Amino acid sequence: MKICSICHLEKELSEFHVDRHLKRGLKASCKACSILMTHRYQATDRGHKNVLKHKKISKKRRRDRQRGVDTYLSIKILNDIRSRFNHQCFNCGASDKLEIDHHMPLSLGYGLTPQNAVLLCGICNNKKSNRLPEEFYTAEQISRLAQLMP
Repeated sequence: MKICSICHLEKELSEFHVDRHLKRGLKASCKACSILMTHRYQATDRGHKNVLKHKKISKKRRRDRQRGVDTYLSIKILNDIRSRFNHQCFNCGASDKLEIDHHMPLSLGYGLTPQNAVLLCGICNNKKSNRLPEEFYTAEQISRLAQLMP
C-alpha cells in the first residue's frame, strides 16, 4: 500500500505508475491523479501549445521514417543553419515566421541535413512546395546557395 501525493488516499501499489529512476520505483501520485493533472495542464494555453508542438514534431518524424530518411538535427545545427542565412528568408529576405526547408525535396528521398537545409519564410516555403531548386530559384540564387551550403 502507498499514499498518493495528490489525493492523499492509500492505494494498492498497482495503482501507481512504475518509474525505475526513482528510489522506490513508483511515482508519487497514483495513475488517476497523474492523468487528471495531465489533462488539467493540457487545458491551459501553455500546455495546449506544447501538445500541438509535440504533435507537429511527431508528424514530421513519422513522415521522415516513412520516406526512409533520418532527419534529426540538434539545436546547435539548427542555429548554425539560421546563422548561415543571416536569420532571413533566402528567397525574399523576410525575417519573421522562418522555417528550415529541404533544399532538395523530401518527396524525392532527400532528408533534412545541414547540407540540404535552406531557411525560408512560411510563404516562400509553401510556394516552393516539393519543387526542385532549379524549378523555384533563379540561376543567380542557385549560385549563391552553392556558396552558402557546406
